[in-house]
Amino acid sequence: MPSQASILPFTIKVGAIFSNNSRSFINIITFIIGTYTGEYMELNTDFAFRMGKDHTVCEDYAFSYEKENISIAVVSDGCSGSPLTDIGARILTHTFLKEGDYRLNKENLISESRVIASKLCIPETALDATLIYCWSDLNTGKTGFSMYGDGTVMVGTRKNGVLKFDSEYSSGYPYYLNYFKSPRLLEYSKINQKVVIKETQVNEWVDFFEISNSFEPDFIFSKEFDIEDIEWIVCFSDGISSVNSDKAAYDFCTFKNMNGNFLQRRFKRWEKINKKDGLFHYDDVSVAGIHFKEEDNETI
Repeated sequence: MPSQASILPFTIKVGAIFSNNSRSFINIITFIIGTYTGEYMELNTDFAFRMGKDHTVCEDYAFSYEKENISIAVVSDGCSGSPLTDIGARILTHTFLKEGDYRLNKENLISESRVIASKLCIPETALDATLIYCWSDLNTGKTGFSMYGDGTVMVGTRKNGVLKFDSEYSSGYPYYLNYFKSPRLLEYSKINQKVVIKETQVNEWVDFFEISNSFEPDFIFSKEFDIEDIEWIVCFSDGISSVNSDKAAYDFCTFKNMNGNFLQRRFKRWEKINKKDGLFHYDDVSVAGIHFKEEDNETI
């Protein structure tokens, strides 16, 4: 089910006349002015996941959560080479979400998830799954995302078009959180690969510029924004690239209506359009995101 929340009233225009160093002062001023102008922002989250054409079990998972002004939307992609990762992706996701904190503690998450897997009598390798999520914190007025493994994050900004972030591994083998303090980490390190983070700015769905940087495979890429600058953030598992279209994530994010179950509706429509064109996602695809909608209400 999608979730909704209201953000403290604010006015975007005020922030434009101050420097970033005056952010705390801006927050106070915008709160006061927003109270009288009646300008509010509504937030909702949604998620969806589908099995790939070449799969018999969907090893992807997605979920969104909201509690005490914190919203988190997560996708997790289980490794097809490890057993029962459809269950492991769920364990990893909900163990992370139960803390209600987007500042992930890697050691706690993995140790707790391993305990749960053991109690369920499933192998520890079932936890071989990616974890990509976006979040919003209404207490600080911030939003952002983190990428643990391969996948894509699309960010719709209010002034600078759409930003696309891709996390890719040179050998095709992503670094899983489950390798943390595992004997398998030594074996994985022998692959001698890098994770490539690619950032693309899009202007009306045409590539505008691209920046690529390489990091060690266990590098966790995170990005943070002011909520007032962002319209939506959507996270994808790497299955989005299995559609045989470089623009698959762009096409998915051509939203017309972002109310309620906006991602579930868009997923169905996107699959229908692709089918007419003879395109299919051969890999599982999971998607989860947050939408920030400004609304003008009557003066209080």
